[in-house]
Parts: sequence; C-alpha cells; structure tokens
Amino acid sequence: MNTRPASTHKKVLLETRSGELRRGFLNPRALENDSTLELLDESSGLQSLPWSEVHAVWFVSDWDLPLPDRPRVFARRPRLQGLWIRLSFPDGDIIEGILPNNLLPTYAVGFLLTPPPLGGSPTRVFVPRSAVADARIVGVISPPGGRRSLPPPPQPGLFSD
Repeated sequence: MNTRPASTHKKVLLETRSGELRRGFLNPRALENDSTLELLDESSGLQSLPWSEVHAVWFVSDWDLPLPDRPRVFARRPRLQGLWIRLSFPDGDIIEGILPNNLLPTYAVGFLLTPPPLGGSPTRVFVPRSAVADARIVGVISPPGGRRSLPPPPQPGLFSD
C-alpha cells in the first residue's frame, strides 16, 4: 500500500449543476469533506461550494483542452480492471467510468472514476452522490486471462448402493 501523501493540489475543471466551468486547483483530500468542496481558483482565491451545486470535478492536465461532449461513455468494452459503472444525472447527462475493484479508496461523498479516453485531458472525474439520479454497474472487468474456476466437486452417485 502506498503511504506517501498525495501531491498537495491537482489541476481541475469544476462543472457546476448550472453548466458553469470553473478552473482551479484541488487538494484530493478535499474529497473527504462531507459538506463542502474547497477550490483554489486561478487567482489564489479560496471558493467553498456545497456538494449540492457540483455536477462533476474533472482532474485535467491542461485547462485549455475541452471536456468531452455528452454523453461521456465508452465506445467499447474498457480494458481497465474494475467496476464499469454508468452514472445518470437528472438533466439527462451520462458519465461512464471505471471504479477500482477495491473498497479501500471509496468516498462517502461520491465516486472517483477513470473516465473513457474521449480525446480530452481528463484523467479522473469525481462525481458527488448528490448529483447522481441513477448509478448502475455495467460490468466487472477482470484481469486478462482472469481466474480459472475450479472444477465442481464430484457429486455422490444417486443410484449407487
């Protein structure tokens, strides 16, 4: 397990429920805060938003690359290991992504997904639970080769003496 602390702040595009995009920096530990999200904007001002106003937080490498068009879904079965989920929003938006097949890095406030590679720069997306209308598991992606199942145990003979 990695015990090193995460880098202090990551570059993000925050998408509000009203459709506004805000550029800023976010400490990944802020995702553990139950009530609000604290975003450090480009002018070093601290903005505090309630989770109910947040649609998605896109972790990006470059602010100038556009976010992918909606819906944001995989074109074919992903190759990453984990749970392939589809999140639907009240406004009709859909975001698909891969959740790690591990319960340790979960957040009470929302879902941290690896989004589909849609030509933009997002490497991760965090979606608060309050923004989601429906969440469905599309599939479980296992490692290549997968685990081999054991043969069934022999059954006792039904007609033997």
